[in-house]
Amino acid sequence: MDEKKKNSSIELLRLIATVGVIFCHVGICWLTYYGDSSTATERIIYKSLNLLCHWPVPVFMAITGSLLLGKENMSYGKMWKYFKRIALLTLSFGWLYSMMELYFNTRTLSVSLLWEGMKNILSGNSWEHLWYMYMLLGIYLVLPVINLCKTKLPPPHCFWFLSVTFLFASLLPTIGIERTFVNYPITSIYLIYLIMGYILSSEKAQEYVKSHKINDMLLMGLCLLLFVVEGVMVTFDERIGLTLSKTWCSYTSPLVVLQSLIIFYLIVKRKNVFDRFCSNGVVKRMNRCSLGIYIVHMLWINIAIKLLHINLMDYGWIAILIGGASIYVLSWAMVEIMLKIPVLKNYL
Repeated sequence: MDEKKKNSSIELLRLIATVGVIFCHVGICWLTYYGDSSTATERIIYKSLNLLCHWPVPVFMAITGSLLLGKENMSYGKMWKYFKRIALLTLSFGWLYSMMELYFNTRTLSVSLLWEGMKNILSGNSWEHLWYMYMLLGIYLVLPVINLCKTKLPPPHCFWFLSVTFLFASLLPTIGIERTFVNYPITSIYLIYLIMGYILSSEKAQEYVKSHKINDMLLMGLCLLLFVVEGVMVTFDERIGLTLSKTWCSYTSPLVVLQSLIIFYLIVKRKNVFDRFCSNGVVKRMNRCSLGIYIVHMLWINIAIKLLHINLMDYGWIAILIGGASIYVLSWAMVEIMLKIPVLKNYL
């Protein structure tokens, strides 16, 4: 995309979502590997860090909707271009990560790692953060159809589709109703994030919110309240033995849907406010490397945990900040180096 046409609010969202994903994975990875030997307070902190950072992935999907559904013509040729890029990245890095995981488990180097690694990646069995890449491939396959529906469907029809999808993909599963007498065929919450990203980016939606006197302070207060509620759920789960956060803080939860869309809306509406910040050379490079940072950051987390045996839980709050920042910087530096390689530069 031409630099002059970039929306600074989208660039800021991409930046903070990338950072948010890293801290989300810092929380869950250290909790997974060192949680059994940690205190209840440490588990609450790291579980809260993980669950309170579930908004970045929905924001990434909303950014995709804003940028790609905003295009007037989403042809199958363009779709294939996007699909091929993500598919090649997923296969290449996923294959590498799968072989690394096999080595971590067996501590044995053999030719069979090549074949077993390829079988794993083709069956979707690589490092867990790549689930987003697999999901993105599916989204790209239906983008031309969604884009056509966007231009043809009247607003009431679109509202009806989003409402019914939200009911079956978010609300009913969250309150424990997995099956009903209606077998709704579309149960991906990510379609809602995708389409809402496009809708909330439009001036019509922003004028609608303004005309109904829904001010930003109210939305910010609601968003902060949702963070507090999620934190309380995590605390209750640990102290009392409940499982509230597992359901109510997931990507499909109505709380996370609302929270993510509020964050997206509050930033995306300020199109020109962040121009100076996002035009900074360092920030532009960070955003240029955002996809690569997402792909490689788990490499550094695995090195820290499985090879160096670093337990951040032993060093208090400051270790979270230093650890997350270090993983971001190392990932960014690694991607900058990879971008010097012509073949990788075309895809990262």
